[in-house]
Amino acid sequence: MIIGATLGVGVFVAALAAAQVPTSSLTGLSKCKFSNAQTCLTSPQTNPLAAALGLGTFKRGAGMCSMMGVTPVVVNSGSTQPAYYVPISGEDAYTTSNLKNKFSEWDVANQAAFQLDCPLFYKDQILDQQKDYLCCTEDQYRTMQTQYRMIGGLCDVSKQVLQNVWCNYACHP
Repeated sequence: MIIGATLGVGVFVAALAAAQVPTSSLTGLSKCKFSNAQTCLTSPQTNPLAAALGLGTFKRGAGMCSMMGVTPVVVNSGSTQPAYYVPISGEDAYTTSNLKNKFSEWDVANQAAFQLDCPLFYKDQILDQQKDYLCCTEDQYRTMQTQYRMIGGLCDVSKQVLQNVWCNYACHP
């Protein structure tokens, strides 16, 4: 019985591998500068494939965010909701898109919790550099806060490293 199940899994994995589309067959892709010239998207702002997918105009620079907010996708309980791909500045997200990413206007309890969950980011960006417009929204933080509570069994250093990575990845303007 175990041999039959193993063979079934092997056939399933092989079928998935065969169903994948090699990136070399996709038109509109360019060569990556830093990946041994493998085919990929290097310039989403000018790439026709990115435009066909409906991605916004990619922008780089101080205060720019590549994603922000929480998508209204229904996910399993305990799963993290994905963020929107919204290439916008933190300030424009607040003023033109009405996203709740201005830290000083977050609920006081969420501000206090954020200070505990993201102490390095909070000190560097909010206290020292006076950044008020973040690249994460209050809803996005609440979603991640739920995930933080699930990693309580980790040693303190591991938890702090994970928190610091997320805070900088998701919220850094």
